[in-house]
Amino acid sequence: MTPRLLPLCVFALTSLMAVSGWADDGPNDASVRELIQFIFKAEVSEGKHADALSKLKVAEAVCEGDACSPEARADLWLAIGRVQVRLDQNYDAEKSFTRALRAYPGATLPADAKQGSRETFLRVTQRIQKREKQGCRGSYDGARPPRGWRKGEAYHCWRKATQARGRQAWSKCARDARASYDIEQRVQTQAVLARCLDKSKRWGEAIGNYDEIARKGPRRGLYRLSRQTRTRSAQLRRMMPAIVLDVPKKVRDLVVKLDGATLPNEILGQEIALDPGSHLVEARGLSADGVQLSFEQGVSLSPRRTLNILISLAAGPPKWASRSELRCLSTARTADAFSACLGRRIARAGDINTRINFEVSGYHDDMNVDVLTPSVSARVENVTAGWGIGAAFLVDVVTAASTDIVATASPGFREVRWAPALNAHKRFGDFDVGLSGSFSHEPDYLSGSIGARSTLDLRQKTITPSLGYQFSYDVNGRVGTNFEVFSHKIKRHAVDVGVGLVLTKATFGQLAATMVFEKGDSSKPYRHIPIFDPSKVDQPPAGLSIADVNRAREPLRPLEKLPTSRQRYALAMSIAHRFRSSTIRATERIYFDSWGVKASTTDARYMIDVTKPLRLWPHLRLHAQSGASFYKRAYPIAQTIDGTQDLIDTYRAGDRELGPLVAVTLGGGGRYAFGERQNWGVFLTGDGVYTRFQNHLFVTNRWGIFGALGLEVDLE
Repeated sequence: MTPRLLPLCVFALTSLMAVSGWADDGPNDASVRELIQFIFKAEVSEGKHADALSKLKVAEAVCEGDACSPEARADLWLAIGRVQVRLDQNYDAEKSFTRALRAYPGATLPADAKQGSRETFLRVTQRIQKREKQGCRGSYDGARPPRGWRKGEAYHCWRKATQARGRQAWSKCARDARASYDIEQRVQTQAVLARCLDKSKRWGEAIGNYDEIARKGPRRGLYRLSRQTRTRSAQLRRMMPAIVLDVPKKVRDLVVKLDGATLPNEILGQEIALDPGSHLVEARGLSADGVQLSFEQGVSLSPRRTLNILISLAAGPPKWASRSELRCLSTARTADAFSACLGRRIARAGDINTRINFEVSGYHDDMNVDVLTPSVSARVENVTAGWGIGAAFLVDVVTAASTDIVATASPGFREVRWAPALNAHKRFGDFDVGLSGSFSHEPDYLSGSIGARSTLDLRQKTITPSLGYQFSYDVNGRVGTNFEVFSHKIKRHAVDVGVGLVLTKATFGQLAATMVFEKGDSSKPYRHIPIFDPSKVDQPPAGLSIADVNRAREPLRPLEKLPTSRQRYALAMSIAHRFRSSTIRATERIYFDSWGVKASTTDARYMIDVTKPLRLWPHLRLHAQSGASFYKRAYPIAQTIDGTQDLIDTYRAGDRELGPLVAVTLGGGGRYAFGERQNWGVFLTGDGVYTRFQNHLFVTNRWGIFGALGLEVDLE
């Protein structure tokens, strides 16, 4: 065994041990097809046929047991046979082609196979077809059919099909049932054919047969069979996987093939329904300067999944492996680890996406509050290598002079907040780990946080649980006062758990729970609370003017005082569904905390693809909450025996957001994509917000508007 072959052997044996407990999912399919691709583009193209054959034969160990699907196993034996033809080992090549067709009867040679391989494969195919033609028909002994059958050969093949069905030999069952149906077209035979096609996951053919039975059944009195087949056809349509092929814009003479069949250009970028299992995507084209480009990738489709494939064409065949990749292969223990070794080469090929976003948002309300927020963010992502880095920076310019702030805190103010943030993530197989950090600076408030988050892909990424943690450290101070002279420290621990669920190929749901544990004094150090005589505390109605409050209140004006600990809990459920040319997304969030605040928030958007570059959406948000347990419209004061005054309530709040309120947001937005590859986008959103404060001393309602204008670009 050559030194170059040793790492591959180690990989094959360790992969075999890793997949020994797996069943029916073909976990090594993609790795085997990628291996075949690299061997042919390197060893075979350079005439090193003996080395190529040795590597392919060693790779057979990767597909032992249930580690590969029948289609992938057939692809491997076809590759072995093609190399054997080049070595003039025609007898061995015929055996390899025969094994491939026995594993998967629908196996075919790729379009670039040499003429010698095609001739050998044709001989093997004709020989097998001759045997199959004899099959159930060849074993017919001429016996007369039973009553109800017109042709004995049809009945004989039907019996063979039902016997194969009993043994769960679904391919043979479908073959014999089709032969029987070709001889004598009986609805019951077609039902057996449809069932066996269904079980062998040839769903496209099965649906066609089910639909035909549902149409013909009532005319022949088979009402129950018609209902059953109609129901099963609908189930399969919902479960049918699909593939979306995203093609580059700057490639000339682009030809895309799926399983050897050339696809019309008009269906590229749209969903293409396919049977579950393995498929091969190929593409050829010319760059702007005339360089020949190519792409080839094997994919495995699971029920209810829609897979997006970005066709990234590249020039020239890659080499088999570098020294570092061979070292990686020698330590790989799983199919994903093997793919990751090869993925390093793909990453170097420039499969890096960069997204930059510029946005300016603004807010204004009838309480003299204005906010202007310019921001910029950027993210660099390599999906193939499984890593990403992002950064953001925003500035808030706030002007506030609302009635309650002027009355209970200070004169109107203007201040600036700036906040940078960083985040990164790295994928390790099905496990993804992310880190984040942010900082916020205001004249009277500092905040910093760090966090970590992990996700795990289960059941072919249809279930994605996640776990996150964030620690925040805030400093609450006074404007114009050094934090060392006066400040309150606030520590916050946040934990969130969730799970994402692919419900159908067009529906995604998510459940999440968040817990926040806060310690520290968040009271505003310059917010004063009006105090009233106990006999008058119920008299001030909501919405009084500052002058009316000053006439009714007592001279004492204590500072706001909030509890120094708070535990917050939230449960959220969201769902998104994609229709043919629109998407609906809705979220419901339930919140409660240790201060007695309970809230419900419902948010919904309906995004409509007006044209391919233009998307519009309406937006609706409903929010309702109860007040904190210590929140009051007016706080009383008690007279002591010696004539002094004393506060009755331990805690007191002047923040209107801690009281009961109802808010309605209604608006919408739009996004327009432009550029040669439509990788530029401009978006505009606008919302009107009405808030009803149900128990606040100074304010009863608020009208506000919020808008944002942004520009984003994707760079490859």
